[in-house]
Amino acid sequence: MLVDQASFSQKIKCHQKKYKTWYDHKYGAKEVLWKEGEWVVVKKPARIATKLSKFYEPMQIDVVKKNVVRLRNGQWWSMDHLAKLRDHPLNAGVDLREATVSESDNVCVQQSGSVRPRRMMRLPVWRKDYV
Repeated sequence: MLVDQASFSQKIKCHQKKYKTWYDHKYGAKEVLWKEGEWVVVKKPARIATKLSKFYEPMQIDVVKKNVVRLRNGQWWSMDHLAKLRDHPLNAGVDLREATVSESDNVCVQQSGSVRPRRMMRLPVWRKDYV
């Protein structure tokens, strides 16, 4: 049986997107959008002694790429090490509203048909009253 490579890769992308939306919904994950000119702090990569700051001093973003940003001091950092400075006077001029992901980005088409029913659970036996 010969499988069409394009449809096969489309099925995989659809499944991955479906699982990602489920996981993000379950664990409350949000997509963070970084903007040039925004002030951030960088988390220190090593273990930190007690009562010391886990972050370097605030720095401003200069260039935003796909997974990394360049700060104004010339250093490149992965976005995993950054944290936004919310409610901070340095970010007063920067719009920090999160962009919402539109539903039109969803490439998957919901398959009509059987919908999995909710799981039915029996009450535990020990809850019955045998008086």
